[in-house]
Amino acid sequence: AYLYRAIAHARLGHKDKALADLEKFQKGDSTESTQLYLAVIVAAELGDGVDQAFEKLDAALQKQPQDSGLHYDAACAYALASQPLAKKDPAKGRDRAERAIRLLQMAIQNGYTDYNHMRQDTDLDPIRDLPAFAEIMKAGHLDRQYAAVWSGKAGDEAITSVGLDPAAHLLRCRE
Repeated sequence: AYLYRAIAHARLGHKDKALADLEKFQKGDSTESTQLYLAVIVAAELGDGVDQAFEKLDAALQKQPQDSGLHYDAACAYALASQPLAKKDPAKGRDRAERAIRLLQMAIQNGYTDYNHMRQDTDLDPIRDLPAFAEIMKAGHLDRQYAAVWSGKAGDEAITSVGLDPAAHLLRCRE
């Protein structure tokens, strides 16, 4: 709860409350990756200590160059930080968004494969419209997903239905 409350307070400009929640979160049992993620977002939203927060995150990335989870969290942090930074300096916001894309690519190169999570993760919304993000998502082949249903009844029949739009699929199921 401290994570989300710290972000909310930072977005509302409640600096003391945001920093207090950030401190409580960092004293908890959260991972270093998540702590760095939150520190970057709070700093960017408050417009205070931004460079130091990014430096700490980048130092952790250099120490752990193969950590896919850290790279993914860093990509999320850079993506979310790009929005408030872009309000004050559009070039800096663009730079952070492009860095988020590169970090996401590194996470994938290091073994991150949860494309479903990437598709739904709201942390990536600031970079979702970038062409490079679409290219990243193509590699997940989300268009090739399928569902299967098994039944233990002897009278049930299995029929393959691939590539149908939802209306046609529903009609076929009713038949």
